[in-house]
Amino acid sequence: VDQGALRHLRITPNDLAESLRGAEVFSPEEVLWGVIESNGSLSIAKKPGKGEAPPMLPILIDPSYYRDNLEALGYDSHWLQQQLEKAGLKSSQVLIFLSNGSETLLIPKKAAPKGDQGCEY
Repeated sequence: VDQGALRHLRITPNDLAESLRGAEVFSPEEVLWGVIESNGSLSIAKKPGKGEAPPMLPILIDPSYYRDNLEALGYDSHWLQQQLEKAGLKSSQVLIFLSNGSETLLIPKKAAPKGDQGCEY
């Protein structure tokens, strides 16, 4: 729990506990990853149970890079660069890149059609 971030967002420990309970989480130790969304809601990914695959964590979501998630999966920026090279993409061309350590989901940005100047009315 990033207590400095909670203070910055003016979220009390009671607020956090209430949000976790609302997500059916009764101990912060059950949480693998969490984020306060722009609308103030809490989104979490629970730690996997025995035999369960870990949840997909965001690594890149245009334009944000989630280094902590990459490290939590046991990877580094070199691994990420290799994955992007395999896909023939640069990070600036990625809309969403998720991974759980064994699987990845990479969604490239769509390029605007050549000559597309937008709609004229």
